Amino acid sequence: MERRILAGYIGVVFAAVALTGATALNGDTAVLAGVTLVGLVVGIGLGTAVHRRFHDLPARLGRGRVQRAAPFFPIVPFGLVGLASVLGPVDTELGLVAAASTSALLVAGYVLQGVAETRYAADRAHGRPIAACRWHPPRTPKIDALLLVAWPALGVLNAAGGNWLTALGWGTLGLCWLVGGFIEGRFRVGETGTDPEIRLYENGLVKQRPYTSRFVPWDEIDHVRLRDDELVFDRGLFDVRLDRESLDAPETIIATVERRLSDRTTTLP
Repeated sequence: MERRILAGYIGVVFAAVALTGATALNGDTAVLAGVTLVGLVVGIGLGTAVHRRFHDLPARLGRGRVQRAAPFFPIVPFGLVGLASVLGPVDTELGLVAAASTSALLVAGYVLQGVAETRYAADRAHGRPIAACRWHPPRTPKIDALLLVAWPALGVLNAAGGNWLTALGWGTLGLCWLVGGFIEGRFRVGETGTDPEIRLYENGLVKQRPYTSRFVPWDEIDHVRLRDDELVFDRGLFDVRLDRESLDAPETIIATVERRLSDRTTTLP
């Protein structure tokens, strides 16, 4: 799966470059479609080769904050072109193509980031966990349903009025919300995937969602505490927060984490 995701992501990058470049050269519709397809195929082929050569690349991309942000770096030039079209210097058609490329790369990057974090967690979490607690990802079905209907509807209404850039923005928000729901565990198809858990290992904790997981090493956590009905793992600006009611046995998790952090402190030179 991760090979296909990585290959698909690189394919989207190549297709976006090809389409935007061809649009800048004023290619007709047939040329644009052909160039985009060629870019996609070449990118997928290259992505497959890259994964074969560097099979641990997804795990590397999930290692740190900078690496996790790397899938979104290609968005920057396309976003700048789209912004320039709004301000005036760039042709509207080119700006719309760049904005569409930005949207596609945003969604593809989001998916690749989830895969990278999951692979990194699998590589770091070895053996049986020292403790585990069933976790219920927070869900707001009514709000989710409303947003998933509202954003595409706003996109269609704006498209009908000829506001293509705004329509693209609303459509992208809806798609990102849908993808994010599966990545973060808010959405789940039946009983597919893995039962969500908080798993504690000798070297860190894993936040296991149905389709993705995230690993946090102990050396990034200062301490754990209950605050305002939340279980908070303090790690600077990037705290891990869990609703107490979403955990089957929060006291067990707190006791185990505090013991593990205490052991880490006593072993420091």
